[in-house]
Amino acid sequence: MEKRFRKLFFSIFFIIIFIIIISNLMSLYNFSLIDMTARVSSAQSSISLTIETEPGEEPTPSPGPAGGGGGGGAAAVSIPDFSVDQTVINVMIKEGESFKKSIKIKNTEKTAQNFETSISESLRDFVFVSEKEFSLNAGEEKILYLTFTSTSPDVYTGNLEIATKDRKKQVPIIFTVKSKEIIFDISLDIPAKYKEVFPGDDLFLQLTLFNLGEIGKTDVSIDYIIKDFEGNIIIEESGIVAVETQASFSTIIKLPSKIKAGDYVAIAQVKYDHSLGSASVMFYVIEEGIPFYAQKYFMIAIVIFVFFTGLILLLEYERKKLKNVVSNQSAELKKISTKITKDKVPSKDSEKIKRNLKNKIVVLDKAYSNGYISKDSYASGKKRVEILLKKLKKKYL
Repeated sequence: MEKRFRKLFFSIFFIIIFIIIISNLMSLYNFSLIDMTARVSSAQSSISLTIETEPGEEPTPSPGPAGGGGGGGAAAVSIPDFSVDQTVINVMIKEGESFKKSIKIKNTEKTAQNFETSISESLRDFVFVSEKEFSLNAGEEKILYLTFTSTSPDVYTGNLEIATKDRKKQVPIIFTVKSKEIIFDISLDIPAKYKEVFPGDDLFLQLTLFNLGEIGKTDVSIDYIIKDFEGNIIIEESGIVAVETQASFSTIIKLPSKIKAGDYVAIAQVKYDHSLGSASVMFYVIEEGIPFYAQKYFMIAIVIFVFFTGLILLLEYERKKLKNVVSNQSAELKKISTKITKDKVPSKDSEKIKRNLKNKIVVLDKAYSNGYISKDSYASGKKRVEILLKKLKKKYL
């Protein structure tokens, strides 16, 4: 009975754990689909490029995933697809410089497709794509070049749109132009748990300010800006920070309660005279569902709760069983005694009964040592078992 109960308990426990894990994975999968569709409707992995260049320098193209993005899953009608080797382009230059960035498009279908490209209006004056229209045969690839030209120091956002007659994909662009001379610079980060937030949430920013000049301790102005990828400013705040050589600090930005779901860029800009240093980082606003970090911790909490609840139930079962061990054993001992007396014990079962009786003595010892039964109950119970062992040995062993 004890072994059967333990097997049942652990079977139920692992089934519950399995169901919890599967349900959380399904929730995460569904949330990820919504997330990816809202961002770029793409099935490629994300690659980000942040480069400070000399004028006219062209980098080695960033490696992208081989092959194309999946199209449609279990959909009844497959929509022709294509792959883009990047989903985010993050470029940084100094005022007066220019930069050329390559991006690879692949036709992953078995038929030819015609493509059109365009740059968001917010970037059209200083970001140019090498070809606006082209065709790719089945499995063919093409490298396009984005040329970033200098403009006034700032952080600019927008999208590169790549479209066929059946599908559109957008690659977010963050283009940072720093001043020629940088007296103060800044770094910006968002902790992982704040990379996905709800409307109205607090956005936590971690910053480090660097004094690159030789001007001693100074108060500098810092602008905090939230932009979308249409170039719109959602939030703009400012503050003053004193810095001598380096200062690390944090700040919280309250997001609007009616901000739309999608990708956004948090920007920090430090101004001093003609110097402008900038840093930026992406985050995502979600409209519904549970962020991944919350799902993970919720799942862990449920597993811990189920485990300790099951453990308490098991211990309580053991306690009750030991407390009532003498009365529980009494009925079974009478049956065994009747079989032995009437000579109805098959020879093949004698060893099994012997092991069973010895195990009952072990259980009595455990119950007595833990204080669940009195000394008299222990002695009388043990004596009944020992008498049956002698009878069994005399007749069958």
